Amino acid sequence: MVGEIVRRAARPELSKRDLEILEYIANGKSNKEIGTTLYVSEATVKGHVRSILTKLEAVSRAEAIAIARKRGLIRAKT
Repeated sequence: MVGEIVRRAARPELSKRDLEILEYIANGKSNKEIGTTLYVSEATVKGHVRSILTKLEAVSRAEAIAIARKRGLIRAKT
């Protein structure tokens, strides 16, 4: 139990917006498409993507998707 608490504290949580953007990424949307859909700038989306990669300790969008699916943060596309 203590180990789980320490592990969670060491791994920052994804925000609701991070998870939303991660779902769009997993569905093959570009930063520009995500920005248009969410009514935010492409730069804002890029900032979220950087945050997602950092929080998941991923080096690419593909790795972030794989990690998120493994952790049950997003559902696999069917």
